[in-house]
Amino acid sequence: MWGVTRTDGQIDVAGTAGSDADRGIFYRTRPAHATSWTPWSPLLGDNDFFGDIAAATDYVGGMDIVTPIEVSADAAGLAHKRRRPDGAWTDWTMLGNPPGGLSEDITPVLVNGADSPLGLELFAAAADSTIWHSAQTAAGDWAGWASLGNTGGPVTGIAVAQDGGGALNVCLTHKNNTVTHRRQENQGGAWTDWANLGAPDASAIANPTLILDSENYLNLLLTRPAK
Repeated sequence: MWGVTRTDGQIDVAGTAGSDADRGIFYRTRPAHATSWTPWSPLLGDNDFFGDIAAATDYVGGMDIVTPIEVSADAAGLAHKRRRPDGAWTDWTMLGNPPGGLSEDITPVLVNGADSPLGLELFAAAADSTIWHSAQTAAGDWAGWASLGNTGGPVTGIAVAQDGGGALNVCLTHKNNTVTHRRQENQGGAWTDWANLGAPDASAIANPTLILDSENYLNLLLTRPAK
């Protein structure tokens, strides 16, 4: 499930429903404060996705959804659907694979950032644990993939968020239960090198989330997988 509040007060929510054999993507909105929610609506046009979806709202009121899909018996790729600012939805289109092939175990991340005229940037992990980045163009499609490098160990999760200055920060969890971090030097600027933040303790970690609080500090949250 994903949701966000736009600057005009509208709340967008998107999520998946159904069994693994018969799944669908649904969305609903609350157009303004104290108004009623719209009914859940299916995004018609099955794209045979698997896993979790990534979604975000851009700076002009558009909404984008990215899903992993199978492109062959042994390879996965990414598909994209966009609600334009006028409310009309595009058809599903392929975004292609990051070089090295998409990791099927790690959900891509969509966030707002300064490298896109519309404000949306996409982060995904390749099968070799290299992290790749793409920015949405002014036309609503996507630029080519740019590498953020390989941190040297198998990646199990990605979290991305803007800090108080607007720079993007990326945190990764790894199979050895450590966390690595890389950030832009300033809003839309060059990226620092990867830094190892160590491990919280010897226990397993998963599902990293980065949240900017009211004092402009980034908070990293992790879950403990059930044994």
